[in-house]
Amino acid sequence: MSDQTPADTLWARARRARIGDRLAFFVLLALLAAVLLPMLVIAAYDVPCADDFSYGSSTHRVWVETHSLPAVLSKAAWVVDNYYHGWQGTFSATFLFSLQPAVFSARLYWVTPVLMLLSLCGGLCCLTGALRRALGATVWQGGIAAIVLIAAWTQLLPSPCEAFYWFNGSSYYTFFFGLSLILYGQLADVILDPDQSRSTARRILRLVGMTALCVLLGGSNYTTALTAALLMAGGLLASVLRRRWRDLTLLIPFGALVAALLVNAAAPGNAVRQAQYADHPSAMEAVLRSFATAREYICRWTSPLLLCLLVFLIPLLYRMAKASRYSFRLPLLFVAGSYCLISAMFCPPVYAMGTPGPDRLHDIIFFAYVLLLAADLLYCLGWLARRLEKRQSAPAEGRPKGALPVLFTAAVACLFLAALMCSTRHITSRSALGSLVRGEAAAYHAEFEERLALLEDDTAQDVTLEPYSVKPYVLYFGDISTDPADWMNQAMCNYFDKQSVALSR
Repeated sequence: MSDQTPADTLWARARRARIGDRLAFFVLLALLAAVLLPMLVIAAYDVPCADDFSYGSSTHRVWVETHSLPAVLSKAAWVVDNYYHGWQGTFSATFLFSLQPAVFSARLYWVTPVLMLLSLCGGLCCLTGALRRALGATVWQGGIAAIVLIAAWTQLLPSPCEAFYWFNGSSYYTFFFGLSLILYGQLADVILDPDQSRSTARRILRLVGMTALCVLLGGSNYTTALTAALLMAGGLLASVLRRRWRDLTLLIPFGALVAALLVNAAAPGNAVRQAQYADHPSAMEAVLRSFATAREYICRWTSPLLLCLLVFLIPLLYRMAKASRYSFRLPLLFVAGSYCLISAMFCPPVYAMGTPGPDRLHDIIFFAYVLLLAADLLYCLGWLARRLEKRQSAPAEGRPKGALPVLFTAAVACLFLAALMCSTRHITSRSALGSLVRGEAAAYHAEFEERLALLEDDTAQDVTLEPYSVKPYVLYFGDISTDPADWMNQAMCNYFDKQSVALSR
């Protein structure tokens, strides 16, 4: 007869689960590092293009002439003012555009994907950290969820070039999306903290940080700013309904976000840009079209690979939800709210341009979609766990069987690998590795270096360049044309202080 008490048995099972989670975390972390390695290696061959030259021309010229960082920052502020009155009101984004790495040296452009990955991964870690604390989950459980989400984000997204490798596009969307995840993590810490046990000094520090983030996000792209405003408004409403009056200090960062967004939207340059899209829907029509657009892209993005990754998370999310203190009473409302949020993210481009927008915008909506899919899965599993708890008259000893999680994980891993091998879509790291092995990335960068030698030659004022012979999927966004009057040609011309620049054919 065993001398173990039920408490001893439960403690032993919890300890084995923690050890298993920790081992799974480090194994998955090693796999993620291997998956991301081709993305980081190919970064060495990344080069600037398109808007990198138009927004960076003034600051680049100042850096070449003075090598003074304060002078460059001062010119960046001038660029913001110039574009605010002449093209767009996104003041924090424009400031960042004018400081793209090639402004200081074309050989520094490799930091672009590194910065974007750090922003995205750092923001997700902040958010998952806040959510796992609210659920009472372990660090290892939160880390496993974050690793799976990062894998889906980096490998299955619509356009890795525009999300990570092109500074202008990626900083406008991916970088600020990463910052918004930090804000949401802080918001979750405030709203989901059961006893508000933080010290006054820490609450003030967090409030200051959130306010600064809100100002930056209000001056970024409208999709990110609008989403942040909606989520913060929802958080404030939840605090009012729960009579948590201390949480109303969130009105300070929320007010800063709204004010920054109004400054952004009121820019005179927006009218100049909007004139190019005279045929756009009314506000109500844009809202309705956004729901249809969200449905279309959700169907496009829901691939077997993504479903495999989500299925892999089911046992983990079920344990996290079951151990939490939440009741998960309204799964249908939660899922419907997620769909509405994705639709809202499509609303700004549909209203402004009459289209769903460019792939770089779709990248961050895809990030949000995957994140909300995982949240929906967690919530529905929590609802299921609570329903099962009510039906069980007594705890079942010895469940789950030790072999079941291993067999489940192995089965899902096999399904994922099979789907990966059979997939015809572009997988980021697989494409990057192929470009490296075939020498396309090295050839692409070498041809840019040849161009750079001609463009930096002060004796040549009318420059003719050869077109790229290779265009790696993860690196190539666009190029100049044979027409010297083309806007990309003009941007490169101003950047390098030439009279004309054009392709030979």
